[in-house]
Amino acid sequence: MPDTELFALLREMVLPLYDAHMGIGAGDTGGFGQSRPGTMIPGPGLDRQAQALVEQRDLAGTRLRTFANGRNGCARLPDGTKPRVT
Repeated sequence: MPDTELFALLREMVLPLYDAHMGIGAGDTGGFGQSRPGTMIPGPGLDRQAQALVEQRDLAGTRLRTFANGRNGCARLPDGTKPRVT
């Protein structure tokens, strides 16, 4: 089966799942990824909004310690409970 046909077949299988965690990378043939309709795809802007909300609402102004280029973070909660990962 040529690469283009295999890619088309795999894309057709994955398409109905609407799963943002699933993607297909096929080099020169192309790539495919999607999210559930109506869902905002995460990116730097959404990450900053989420971090600001968590720091204000849950951490009483404490800054998150971030990892993975800011995509993950943790901090000790104001009442001393164990770190929360966003």
